[in-house]
Amino acid sequence: MAGKPTYEELEQRVKELEKEAVGRKRVYEALRDSEAQKKAILDASIDRIRLVDKDMKIIWANKTSTMEDNIAPEDLYGKICYEFFADRDNPCVGCPTKKSLGTGNIEHSVMHQTKAKGITVETYWDNYCVPIKNESDDIVHLIQIMRNITEQRRAEEKEKEHHRNIELLSKTAMKFVEFPADKNIYNFIGEQLREFIGKDSYIVINTIDEEKSILTTRAVLGIGKFTDKIVKLLGRHPVGMTLDANDENLSELSDGKLHLNKEGLYVIFLKTVPKAVCNSLEKLLNIKKIYGIGFTKDNELFGTIVIILKEGAGELKNKQIVEAFLKQASIAVQKRQAEEALQESEEKYRGLFDESIAAVYLFDEKKNFLDSNQAGLDLLGYSREELLSMSIPDVDADPIVVLPAHEQLLSGDRIINYEHKLKRKDGKVITVLNNSRPLTNDDEQVVGMQSTLIDITERKRAEETIKQANEELLRAHNQRKILSKRLIDLLEKDRRQIAMELHDHIGQILASLKIDLELIHGQLKRADPKLGDQIKGAQEKAVHAIKDVKSISQGLRPGMIDALGLASSLRELFNEVARNTDTKVNFFSRRVPKRFDPEKELAVFRIAQEALTNIIKHARAKNVFVNLVKKTRHFH
Repeated sequence: MAGKPTYEELEQRVKELEKEAVGRKRVYEALRDSEAQKKAILDASIDRIRLVDKDMKIIWANKTSTMEDNIAPEDLYGKICYEFFADRDNPCVGCPTKKSLGTGNIEHSVMHQTKAKGITVETYWDNYCVPIKNESDDIVHLIQIMRNITEQRRAEEKEKEHHRNIELLSKTAMKFVEFPADKNIYNFIGEQLREFIGKDSYIVINTIDEEKSILTTRAVLGIGKFTDKIVKLLGRHPVGMTLDANDENLSELSDGKLHLNKEGLYVIFLKTVPKAVCNSLEKLLNIKKIYGIGFTKDNELFGTIVIILKEGAGELKNKQIVEAFLKQASIAVQKRQAEEALQESEEKYRGLFDESIAAVYLFDEKKNFLDSNQAGLDLLGYSREELLSMSIPDVDADPIVVLPAHEQLLSGDRIINYEHKLKRKDGKVITVLNNSRPLTNDDEQVVGMQSTLIDITERKRAEETIKQANEELLRAHNQRKILSKRLIDLLEKDRRQIAMELHDHIGQILASLKIDLELIHGQLKRADPKLGDQIKGAQEKAVHAIKDVKSISQGLRPGMIDALGLASSLRELFNEVARNTDTKVNFFSRRVPKRFDPEKELAVFRIAQEALTNIIKHARAKNVFVNLVKKTRHFH
């Protein structure tokens, strides 16, 4: 604090006083040695030095004794010291002269004077009295030595007060650190403030919600007997009041310094309470001065304190200490607000934690259970007390299998959708889907794990049932494929056989019939023209029958595949379609071997044949494009 003496300065002052004490001794010796020398020395002294008789009448005084009175020292002679200087009828309280008259010894005292001759303020005096004795050891005179130590005393008192405040700040700092979470920190701040500035004050403490721009009154101290009247004026208790914090008057408080408010409670209430009400409150509370200061962090305002002094309270004392204390309080309020926010977050988390249908567990770095929600207890079948005395290996159905996953977590990585088995309290083994993450401290060190588990035992059973059913279906499908292939093979065999029968047997008979009819027609057309015409009709029918047999034979088994191969057979098929219909088929083939697996040749031919039939029958397209390309082992 500015103007306060340091320890070194005080030590220097002590040395000076010691020197001055030596000087006083020399003065005493000089008084005995030389009257002239005595007077010169005593007049030069900064101390008030007087010689009095046993009735305390002044016999002699140095010039310093009358400095404030503007009179000559001789004007004091014959006057009683306490009457002249203190305007008293008897010696001052603690008077060392009176003590010396009783003890016969040198006496010392520090005296407090509320008034003195020529001095209008209260003063402190460092007084010595030295008795002068005759040869019979009787006191004949006394020397009074007085020094005005008011400034020194005030400096000492300020220093003591400073130390007391520093000690108080230190204690409050510790109290803030250890302040219980269930106590009202705002009331505590107000009480401590009144310790610093005095009880003739009112303290109002507010917090500011920056997101909502709302100022909320948290504590009001000192109103005592006025509470009911204040409630009546405001229409409610001031604690809990909320005001719109969008006010320019708040901005000046963000520097963390005390500011004198000269506009009264109307501004303190951010102009939201009627002026008439504010004036009534000021009169009721006998308000003299109002100071404001902010709770700040990085020049951001998150709260305010209003210090209201009553009439007669004097000036606000210890401003620097108050500002220092409120910096401590700002930190404590930040901590409390952070704790409240954390508590609110934890309550929300706890609600989600407890109400989650998934099992959620917390573990320490040694894999011990730290917490579990109800779903987690139900999953494993243990009570909370039982589970919190266990560790992960106690419930793992196969601890060796899950070790790599644990190592992954403890190294700082997550595990996602990890399936493993757990053993319930009843011995039943279940399958779970595990999603876990590591828990770290501020130094990014892994201190535990959080796991979210879903029981997928029934799902796994259903999957196994589906898998078995699919395998059965696959086997049945494969069997049907085999049977279908056999059926197709038999059908193709029958088709081949029937086609051969039609081509080789019936076709030959029809061809022979056609030849016979041609011979008969040649012999009868002249002899019997009418019969010749009938024979010619029969001959045409035989030709149609031969064509039909050939077409049926080709449909049952295109013999040209065996003779020409797939590509040539398809080209012949497309040409025949073009001849018999209005559809033109554009065919392109590439890398198709002349012959390959007969079954595949026939399958490709049948596909093309069926597709063309559908196009002609349903789409009635005029142009059809067919590409047959072999890539690696497949046709496209």
